[in-house]
Amino acid sequence: MKEKTKTWIDVITLMTIIIIIINIFFILDKNNIFAYDNFFQNIIYNSLIYLILMESTFIFILFKKSIKEIGFTKKHFLLTLGLGFICSLGMPIAECIFKMPLNYTLFEVFPLFIFLLIVGITEETIFRGYIQTRFDKIYKFNISMILTSVLFSSSHIPKYFYQIQTPIILIITIIIEMATITGFGCMFYLIRKYQQTLTGVIIFHTFWNFWNLLFLPDISNLSTMNQIQLIEILGYLISGPLISLGLIIVVILLSKKYINQNPVIASELNKIFKTKLNNIEKKFQKLLKFSEEYQLKNDPNFNKQLDLLEKYKNYILQFQQDIINIENAKKIKIKYKLIKKIYELLEKYIHLPAYKKKIFRNRIYFYAEKFYDLFHEKIPLLDVL
Repeated sequence: MKEKTKTWIDVITLMTIIIIIINIFFILDKNNIFAYDNFFQNIIYNSLIYLILMESTFIFILFKKSIKEIGFTKKHFLLTLGLGFICSLGMPIAECIFKMPLNYTLFEVFPLFIFLLIVGITEETIFRGYIQTRFDKIYKFNISMILTSVLFSSSHIPKYFYQIQTPIILIITIIIEMATITGFGCMFYLIRKYQQTLTGVIIFHTFWNFWNLLFLPDISNLSTMNQIQLIEILGYLISGPLISLGLIIVVILLSKKYINQNPVIASELNKIFKTKLNNIEKKFQKLLKFSEEYQLKNDPNFNKQLDLLEKYKNYILQFQQDIINIENAKKIKIKYKLIKKIYELLEKYIHLPAYKKKIFRNRIYFYAEKFYDLFHEKIPLLDVL
């Protein structure tokens, strides 16, 4: 079974488990099977949902991945914990500016935080711990990020089918929620990717929910508010996420600087090399078939193209071997980019008319000299010149 097919079967199975559990609890809630009259009963009920969800999904996940592979490691624990907390500070900073009232009493704050920590651990383990790491192995990072984030946002949608009865309002709500949560899912994805553990993203997720529930203004009675109150609420709702976005960008940059990114680079390069070798093989077969049809075996340009492709393939194979030692990742990435550029220029050079070759040759030598200055290695690709 191909890796991509197997990954999708596992992800769909996991998402099905999640949707079934969520729907069961919403059906029970709608039919007042678990009636609750106050804040603490509500917290216990919702915590029960997430604990069952956590247990059910963790059993599935741990059959497929180890705790370490998911992202529960001690590596950079305090650093990622602190950076994750910094990401969440946009809303409390906005609260300090616009003075939003507290939505909970001091006695309610601690149980609320514990519940949201359970939520953060559960959701991040499922989506950034398991699904993201599975998708990262088969897709480029931007595709993996979008897929993971869309699945993350879709898991938040079922509740609206039980809460909203009007179809048009339901559709609008789903579109807005999908867009908003997918955007935050992308932020969670990037933090997980560059910090290489779940610590930071769990803390960010937990505190983001915590600050929002703590200070989120009641907008159900906007018609009764004066202009100043409306400006304050609007200012809070706009400035909080914008400040958080700025903090997230800073945290991602700090993570890239202070956390070794070689494992991330090595993973990305391995996917590129695998795809590149498949494409080279297809191109070889295509060229050989073309040469048989048009009898090009004695054509010097055709032979140069085959020779160039063979040497490029050898480079990719060598890079693939060298990157087993992930500490070489940054160096190999630079090498690969320069060799790729030289190969692409040489491929065009072979088919150019004589009067254009001089300009192209100068461009090729520019990159070749850059490669030699950095690595002091000869470039067999240049033999076609």
